[in-house]
Amino acid sequence: GLSGSYQYLNTGEGVNIYVIDTGVRVTHEQFEYLNGSVGSRAQSGYDFIDDDSNADDCTGHGTHVAGTVAGKDYGVAKDARVHSVRVLDCYGSASTQAVIAGIDWTET
Repeated sequence: GLSGSYQYLNTGEGVNIYVIDTGVRVTHEQFEYLNGSVGSRAQSGYDFIDDDSNADDCTGHGTHVAGTVAGKDYGVAKDARVHSVRVLDCYGSASTQAVIAGIDWTET
């Protein structure tokens, strides 16, 4: 029968995830290190809306996506590093140019 618990073999340690969305709140507790180290596994990459390096989330959507992928409690890759790439504005809209620039940025 089923045990009722989920066990995983891999944590995603050493993996870099680029969340291309409304930004990520990198200070969210879900991005703390699993081993208790100080700091955050999430960092701002680039903000193609404001054209700067502060890719904070203004709607919560990108943070939710990042948490699904790499949140320490329920994320798929609980120990992966998250890079915030903001291409959507606070209304969820984006130009094709911003999205392409965000995708291109992940390759640098």
